[in-house]
Amino acid sequence: MKINRDLFRMALAERWLLGAAILSGWLSGVFILAQSYFLANVIDQAFLKKSEPVQLVPDLLVIVLLIVMRFTFSYLSRKASSNLAVRIKSAIRDRFLRLLIIEEPMFTIQNARGDLLTTLVQRLDSIDDFFVSYLPQLAVAALIPLTILIVVFPLDVLSFFVFLVTAPLIPLFMILIGKWAELVIQKQWKYFSRLSQYYLDLLKGLPILKIFSQTGKRHESIYRMTDDFRHHSMQVLRVAFLSSLSLELLATLSTAVVAVEIGLRLLFYKIEFLQAFFILLLAPEFYFPLRVLATHYHAGQNSAEAAEKIFGLLQSIPSGRNQENVVRDTPLPVTGARLKISIEKISYGYRGAQSFALQDISMDFFEGKQAAIVGPNGAGKSTLFQLLLGLDYPSQGKMFLQESELLDSRSLASTASFAVLHQHPYFFAGTVWQNVFPPVDCSHDDVLAVLADLFLLEEIPGKDPLQWDIGDGGRKLSSGQRQRLAIARMLLQPSRFLLMDEPGSQLNAELEEKIWTRLKERYSHKGWLVITHRTALLRWIETVFIMRNGRIETTVSSKNFSDLFLAGAL
Repeated sequence: MKINRDLFRMALAERWLLGAAILSGWLSGVFILAQSYFLANVIDQAFLKKSEPVQLVPDLLVIVLLIVMRFTFSYLSRKASSNLAVRIKSAIRDRFLRLLIIEEPMFTIQNARGDLLTTLVQRLDSIDDFFVSYLPQLAVAALIPLTILIVVFPLDVLSFFVFLVTAPLIPLFMILIGKWAELVIQKQWKYFSRLSQYYLDLLKGLPILKIFSQTGKRHESIYRMTDDFRHHSMQVLRVAFLSSLSLELLATLSTAVVAVEIGLRLLFYKIEFLQAFFILLLAPEFYFPLRVLATHYHAGQNSAEAAEKIFGLLQSIPSGRNQENVVRDTPLPVTGARLKISIEKISYGYRGAQSFALQDISMDFFEGKQAAIVGPNGAGKSTLFQLLLGLDYPSQGKMFLQESELLDSRSLASTASFAVLHQHPYFFAGTVWQNVFPPVDCSHDDVLAVLADLFLLEEIPGKDPLQWDIGDGGRKLSSGQRQRLAIARMLLQPSRFLLMDEPGSQLNAELEEKIWTRLKERYSHKGWLVITHRTALLRWIETVFIMRNGRIETTVSSKNFSDLFLAGAL
């Protein structure tokens, strides 16, 4: 089995735990060796030399002590390897989360989430076996037989050569069977990824299937795919059981060879009983680590396949488009009474694309001023919105805050203090209070006031509207109520700029006018940047950036609607 280099490198980084696991496992084997000698000596003294029972008590006490020590060090080996697995899994999970949440959040949007979830959960958990069972046992399977060979060689050369010749057969058969098992496991993981993605897509699209009466047609495909996965899993188990059986049979035959050659020589007085019985007791212990390794071989192989996928996925996640754009942990100092954000010649291209989605974008917007970006679908408005939020890096260009250049668009989001309304906000299963994420210093009355500003308070049932459960994904709310709750979530955040993507798409004209009139009165001291297709909203906007084909074509005042129509933006 090919051991994943990245996984092995991480294990070496935790060399103390790895060393403790291997050393404890080896010492457990040494105690078995000593236990076998004292047991052989007790039987020799009791049955052949007819020693008194009192004379055997010291050796029996030593055997009990050795048994206790053996199990103690076995436990310590297991404990150290388990801690090693926990540490390495935590390190991998932290690396994943840092890449996906901090450095490359767009990766989760642009890639299959079912396979990503499978990697973060099942595949990551499956590498437990590599550290808990396989890697320590790999070292123990080499050290304990070697120790036994060193002990047996001066006692009986013939048994030494029998051990030496039969020992490599188990790893050899293990490798030969493992080549077949590797293909079966790879096929199972691929099918499991497909099944995970299929189920995730099916659950997300279940309402649409229900509306168009297509749920019945999915029963057969679900049954077929789960049945195929069952066959793949049974094939893996079949290989595992057959390989374990063949290796157990080989180890048993090898032990039998040792027993026969020792028994024949003992019968003809060619070897002493103590010596023969001691070697006979060591024979099963000699092959036992190799048998255990063979038992864990498939688990280790499964872990290796999972590790290949995990580290392959980690390498496919780019860590920053321009590495000069280093994420800052602390906000930059901001001076001046009113913030000014400047974007200078920003360009952006999706990975693998031949051309830029955004080209030479330059714009200024100010705290206390309301601006909007309008344009046809596909103009690049949402892409620019994602760059401003720091969800991805621009390919070219610079960003400035108060004339100070920022090395990272994420520094802009944290320093300029953005509050955000996404086009498709997400709601968790919980209460209204839990879904608006109020700051620590925000009171119950503050939240109620914001809900009242959005004319949402009277529409929420219950004595305490903030404790009303909105259901998973806000399913108990209408689309307009969900959008207003998302606006409330944005307004409650401490911020100096409000970034909104299609904020009125789910509101009727009368309600939209009431809400924006109220927001203009209460929040005009903040900077607004709104992405919209709705002309009604532009009445509360001062500056409009017209965007087309990834470029800012012109900037006009929203008070002059004729300019917008002439520009073809609306």
